[in-house]
Amino acid sequence: MTTSYDPGPKQSGEFRITHLSDPHIGTAQSAFRQRLRSLIGKSHSRNLSNFQAVLRDMANMEIDHVVITGDLTNAAKPEEFKTVKAILADFVQPDRLTVVPGNHDISYRRVKRAYRTKGCPRKLWQFVHHFWEVFPSRYPPEFGLAAKEQFPFVKVLAGGEVVLIGLDTTGNLPTKIGLLNSFGWVGRAQMNELRALLKSPRMRDKIKIVAMHHHPMIVPVATMFDSFKYMFQSKELLDLLYESGVDLILHGHKHHPFCWQSRTFRDHDLTVICAGPPNAYDSAKSALLVYNIYSIEDRRITVHYRSFSPPLRPRTEFARK
Repeated sequence: MTTSYDPGPKQSGEFRITHLSDPHIGTAQSAFRQRLRSLIGKSHSRNLSNFQAVLRDMANMEIDHVVITGDLTNAAKPEEFKTVKAILADFVQPDRLTVVPGNHDISYRRVKRAYRTKGCPRKLWQFVHHFWEVFPSRYPPEFGLAAKEQFPFVKVLAGGEVVLIGLDTTGNLPTKIGLLNSFGWVGRAQMNELRALLKSPRMRDKIKIVAMHHHPMIVPVATMFDSFKYMFQSKELLDLLYESGVDLILHGHKHHPFCWQSRTFRDHDLTVICAGPPNAYDSAKSALLVYNIYSIEDRRITVHYRSFSPPLRPRTEFARK
């Protein structure tokens, strides 16, 4: 596996996957809340313009497949899902787009008061419903397995060379209030089904990529809120993926892009890549939009860290009469 910053012209036989995460597309709010979010760098309108700018830049990169690892929306509102889907209209096909849910895509807020004593039921069905066109209904027939749940799901890409597995790490924890919304959990049923899937003989010679929202390891960039972003079962999951010969783990949740690659005595190395939000490196001194491109050619993966300057906002002038 190699890395670069410029993917260059697409080669014959090359398959390109784009990975981005956590765009947090929100809806309009009161003027006061919009101003407050703007001051702390979390403007909904800016998130929307950044997301659109990334998709326009991708149009010049000859992308075959787009993977978004969660937090597509900010509050899991129906209008937010509709906005995201409208922006992604050119990619809303199973072989062109893969999405997995993030904690912001699963709504608990509007039901938690009614379920104080029972816990808060999550609305995973809402996420799947809005993107039903891109979810496979079952495993590919050649795997010889029956899918019991929506997750994990499997897609075979690049002419059968690549297997993409989607996981739901938003979990079904008994309580989802405040900062606890950020915890992740795979769940025993999903873990068992994933283990059976990875043991399939059809997986043996494939390039295996897993897409999920939460990070399955201790990340190198720590903040004071990391204690509320932990994913339960992370070690068990990471061990399973490592021992099963998974090549890439793609995730988000942590708003700091990074790449970690195992270096061991074994023949196989596992690479974990986090794609932060498009404006992950935005600061007072500089502004860059970022996303990742993975080029797959002759069973070799090249990671391209794409960055570009966002377009300037048009200036509005008012003439005094």
